[in-house]
Amino acid sequence: TSVTVGTTVITDDSIVMTPSTNDTFTIASATDGATSLTTVDTAGAAAHLTVVADGNVDIDGVDITLDASALINIESKLPLK
Repeated sequence: TSVTVGTTVITDDSIVMTPSTNDTFTIASATDGATSLTTVDTAGAAAHLTVVADGNVDIDGVDITLDASALINIESKLPLK
């Protein structure tokens, strides 16, 4: 079962937004609640993911992996602990 609103398709386990042809943002869930956020820019590598919070951002996990094909930058206005 799915519902389509404009270019957004909602199914039992995913939401796929297509703001322009072949470019998508997907939220998908699987067994055990595993969830992924995926961006796709078919013509290049501009499908950036930006999180803007009016408060704190907490990331908790058993393991946390940062994987990049270039640099990983950590910026802070205060000293890191």
